[in-house]
Amino acid sequence: MANDDAFLEVLASCTEACSGMDLSDDGWMPPDGTFDVMIDEVAQGIKEKNGMNNAWVKPSFEVIDGEFKGRTFSDYYWIQPNLTEPSISLKNLCRLATCLSGHAVTDPIEAITTVVEGKGEFLSVEVYRTTSKKNGKVYSNIRFLQRLEATAEVDAE
Repeated sequence: MANDDAFLEVLASCTEACSGMDLSDDGWMPPDGTFDVMIDEVAQGIKEKNGMNNAWVKPSFEVIDGEFKGRTFSDYYWIQPNLTEPSISLKNLCRLATCLSGHAVTDPIEAITTVVEGKGEFLSVEVYRTTSKKNGKVYSNIRFLQRLEATAEVDAE
């Protein structure tokens, strides 16, 4: 019984950290393939690590048709300050902004502004997986193919 109390005490100590927790993303990623999606949400923030503020951006996408219609998935971009060359995350943020705007976006400020303003926009994306040669881990990737015009069918839903 004391063990149960200790267990509950540990969980109770997490209550504040869990308040406001985002439960919408269950970590699901569609299988490899091409999907039409809507940008459902763009979360962003700062997280301190090793005494430095790092930016993070998490765009969420809702599949708008087919077998997975209504399911959401997200990408996550971790951006460290003072980079000497663009990180994969920063490149992906700029790739998403480029897809949305129709022109090359290489400025990080323009990229985040474009992506945040792109909430509700429609895209065609390709989901694919790669395997790390270093550790064998499988990574899910998103390639942004093109911005789509909203259709009456999608708008009506």
